[in-house]
Amino acid sequence: MASVNRVIVMGNLTRDPELRYTPSGAAVTSFGLGINRRFRDSDGLPNDEVTFSVAPLWPACAGLGGRDHRNPREGWRRGQKTNLKVAAANRDVDILPPVRRALDQQRLIAGGSALVFPNPRGSHVNVDNLRRRVWYTALDSAGIKRRDLYNTRHTFATHALASGEDPGWVAKMLGHTTLLMLMTRYYRYIPNLTRQDGSLLARQLGRRRGTGR
Repeated sequence: MASVNRVIVMGNLTRDPELRYTPSGAAVTSFGLGINRRFRDSDGLPNDEVTFSVAPLWPACAGLGGRDHRNPREGWRRGQKTNLKVAAANRDVDILPPVRRALDQQRLIAGGSALVFPNPRGSHVNVDNLRRRVWYTALDSAGIKRRDLYNTRHTFATHALASGEDPGWVAKMLGHTTLLMLMTRYYRYIPNLTRQDGSLLARQLGRRRGTGR
């Protein structure tokens, strides 16, 4: 069995992290480090030595390797922290790989801020300003009727169901405790393009009767 070494590297960043992707689609982040070493020489005199290196972080290390989860525990409204609207909102949300890549790119743009989408002053974005100056402008440019930002959750649900995702998973991501709301609002988006309704049941009944059909 191969040995595994654990190394902790501490130093000062010498340049901004750079996120790029290999031809196979794997994400890798590179950053420069300056590592100081203080020691005394053979005469007992203090010395400083600086080593510069470039360190790559591959998916498993960089948190980019696949789907991960986030659990929202609080909200933020008009400059104040708030509780989640309903208990079901406290849930694990899957972060799909394309979303993970987009968020990591945005982290670099945010310049080390604790927030993913900070305003130019590094604080929380004013949602009213975002809606008016960015969201509505984008909708107008695309020729789409104006709607609230909240409607993007409906966009997620319809695309997920139209792609054939499990309705139970979609309901969980939306924070629904049952499938009732999902089926009431989104049932028409569930595709059935490759077979006729009832064919799977007929096949199962045929197997039980030994017909194999």
